[in-house]
Amino acid sequence: MSVGGFCYEDRVDKVDVSKSLGPRPIFVGHGKNKAPLQQLEKLLSTFQIAHRVVANEAHLGRPIPQKAKDTIEECGSAILIFTRDECFYDKEKNEVWRPSENVVHELGATSFAYGDRIVIFKEKGFHFPTNFESIGYIEFEHDDIQARTAELLKELIGFGLVRVTPT
Repeated sequence: MSVGGFCYEDRVDKVDVSKSLGPRPIFVGHGKNKAPLQQLEKLLSTFQIAHRVVANEAHLGRPIPQKAKDTIEECGSAILIFTRDECFYDKEKNEVWRPSENVVHELGATSFAYGDRIVIFKEKGFHFPTNFESIGYIEFEHDDIQARTAELLKELIGFGLVRVTPT
């Protein structure tokens, strides 16, 4: 559609995962606690599952938001790790833990890019904001994401990214 010489179709930046040529890597987003990320990367590497972490990608002169956007576009699904990163206090002076803002922003971006092809890991000990409460997630104990390997594989099989075949 064109209005005043501006073509709206030319402005669409959404990733079309259905047109991929073969399996695409998994975008991995994470918070400030790197232990779960390291465990997940080891797990994905063990099963030879291609994945990308923005922090590990070359900058190539790009600002970080552009680097994240480019990485998201190169991938076809996401695994996001929400950890207890920031401590706040409520009116009664009780601790309230929240995830890093980066991974929250990545949830929005990857939801747009991949729809429901997102696996969310959530560390025990905090609650998602109300607009996230309906999202399914895999809960894990502090620094023990590898204990949830079976749940992760179940999700990846459901996405068609992993196949289990008898030998």
